[in-house]
Amino acid sequence: MKTKSTKIQFALTFICFAISFFGIVNSIVATDYYIAPTGSNTTGNGSFNSPWKTIDYASAKLSPGQTLYARGGTYYGQAGYIWHSSGTSAAPITFKNYPGEIPVFDGEWGDTGTDGDFLVFSNNSWIVVDSITAQHYVDQYGNGTIDFNTTLGPVNNIIIQNCTLKDNGSHTAQDHHIYLAGGATNITIRNNLFIRGAGSAVQAYHTPAVSGIKIYNNVMIGGKLNCSQSVSNPCSSGATKTWGIIIGDAKDVEIYNNTIYGMQRGIDFNYGTSAAGSFIIKNNLIINSTEFGLRVTSMYVPYITSDNNGFYGNATDVVWNSSYWTLAQFKANTSNDHNSISANPVFVTSGSDFHLKSTSPAIDKGVTTTMFSTDFDYNIRPQGSGYDIGAYEYVISTSQQEIENAINVFAIYPNPFNTTFTLKISPEIIIKNALMKIYDVYGKEVKTILINTNETIIDRGELQSGIYFYQVINNNENIFKGKLVIQ
Repeated sequence: MKTKSTKIQFALTFICFAISFFGIVNSIVATDYYIAPTGSNTTGNGSFNSPWKTIDYASAKLSPGQTLYARGGTYYGQAGYIWHSSGTSAAPITFKNYPGEIPVFDGEWGDTGTDGDFLVFSNNSWIVVDSITAQHYVDQYGNGTIDFNTTLGPVNNIIIQNCTLKDNGSHTAQDHHIYLAGGATNITIRNNLFIRGAGSAVQAYHTPAVSGIKIYNNVMIGGKLNCSQSVSNPCSSGATKTWGIIIGDAKDVEIYNNTIYGMQRGIDFNYGTSAAGSFIIKNNLIINSTEFGLRVTSMYVPYITSDNNGFYGNATDVVWNSSYWTLAQFKANTSNDHNSISANPVFVTSGSDFHLKSTSPAIDKGVTTTMFSTDFDYNIRPQGSGYDIGAYEYVISTSQQEIENAINVFAIYPNPFNTTFTLKISPEIIIKNALMKIYDVYGKEVKTILINTNETIIDRGELQSGIYFYQVINNNENIFKGKLVIQ
């Protein structure tokens, strides 16, 4: 029989254990940190109310699974920094905007002595850079605003997404927005906006060859740099050369669903000494290039697979092993681009709004890929019978009557939900090979549910709280899609 003192002792022991246990749990939960234009590396502690100031300082404090939030505003004097930490496959490090705010990092054209890259990744892995704007950066060595190189060690598994890079570079034609140097592997560049630059939006070059590069759902816009604003680094004559994408020394590169507009050179497989593996070019719109849309030199010819692209308004559509061809000639002389189109893509506003109008010949003309299932705006692909060509999927506007009709045949409730929700399909619809696919905000498929009845209760399972998108497929047809919110 337990005495009162024994019970008290047991209770105290349990409390101590609980405190110890939850203390340990709390210590392994990832902590978020913050930087702000008004922050301080000296007096700040990286918290929301006391943020640090610079990427250079803050990135050294991060551990796997943590997020560094950049508060809104304009940051000056931050250039030439090397990122100082790495994540893991299970717990990547994220550097992103604080939700609802726009952080802008301004290199000031190098006028204040801050010449150099915005970010350098060297001996880093498992990093996500998300929703950051970088502008007016220059590099006298002709590298990139975001630079990947292996000088300090391996660089792999890094994602650049939802960023805006504009008016970067003024010294040479090789001053690129993103520069992938020798040996970087498994780099993904997606859903970014590139506006004007002294070189290319993305370049891969130098041995050893970069590999496992994925470039998709980006918008790349050419035009003259606005570096006349610069005091000490005005544009050089070489800065007039612009590319969408240059691939030099590389292997295994996939280029899908980019809209490349108003460049001198759209996609260029040109120089270098090393080419191997596969190079896939599909579903891209290459428009109004003043020299050529696509160039493939002899070294790359054996490895290229190109199809379902759109060419329009280019001085030359394709330069293939020194032959200058229209798209029709390219189709006739090679096995590539037999499903590609040569027609006005019919943008909402040519030169500024690259969404497709309902009359666009690019609608449903792309090839399906398992690499991603959303567009630049994170609308689900496909909306019709196939992927659209370019960065944007045409989305049919929905009338009130169509909404009311859809409600009568399809419902999800509750939404938002905590643990389970009910998927209800009208009994008038015959269920056949029905699936519900759920995607995260980056377009990655995270859950697939087999639907056997007209009313199904679905458990969230391991899905975390947040925003998701869903697509319901019945008899191989998309019958409904929308947004899910898990509380």
